[in-house]
Amino acid sequence: MKTSKTKDFRNTFLLNERKLRELETILNKVSDEITYEIDCIEGTQIKFSNLEDLLKYPNRKEKQYKTIEVRTPYHNDIHVSVRFSSEGVRSLNYRVSGEERDVDHFSAQIEGFLMSLGRWYDFIGKTNFLINMSSALLFYLLVSLPFIQYLDTSTVWAIFPSMFLVIMGFDKFREYLFPVASFEFGDGIERNKIRSNIRAYILGGVILAAVVGYFVNQLPSITSLSK
Repeated sequence: MKTSKTKDFRNTFLLNERKLRELETILNKVSDEITYEIDCIEGTQIKFSNLEDLLKYPNRKEKQYKTIEVRTPYHNDIHVSVRFSSEGVRSLNYRVSGEERDVDHFSAQIEGFLMSLGRWYDFIGKTNFLINMSSALLFYLLVSLPFIQYLDTSTVWAIFPSMFLVIMGFDKFREYLFPVASFEFGDGIERNKIRSNIRAYILGGVILAAVVGYFVNQLPSITSLSK
């Protein structure tokens, strides 16, 4: 019986040459003809007939990947397409069509593959902090209404827009530092290395501050015990 299965995921992911070769190994069981199509951020669409040509693409900042779609021919008994995207609510998507047994088999393999791409910061990367923090700001505004009457009108109009701008800036920084999609090809390798170093410095600073703070708080107790 002919059937199909489509599934979307909103997950952060890291895609590089090693992972694409893993996917190619899975898809080669369906067909030797695999195409790779990329959409760049400035609108260019490029189609490659093999993985080696895609790996040669420079992936420069001004024409970096926005999406990559990998698929087998439509005329086969089994058709598979897998899409990786840096925008929208569907960062990962796949579709398998063919006989029910084949669909179940390859769907399970592809889902396992997609789950292996996840990043450690998945919650941070896919959470919309702009909406969440704006909602928190609105709640704070409503709670503060009884006290606003004691403030100057100019002060009120200055505080809340400023806070909103800070939230927007924080969210943009989060998007840069914890991207949904990390395409490690061409110049993207160096871009992701820079992000990784910044994350490491920030995390190291937070841990160091926590350790120092702990010992500072414990210092009076240690001093009293030594007397």
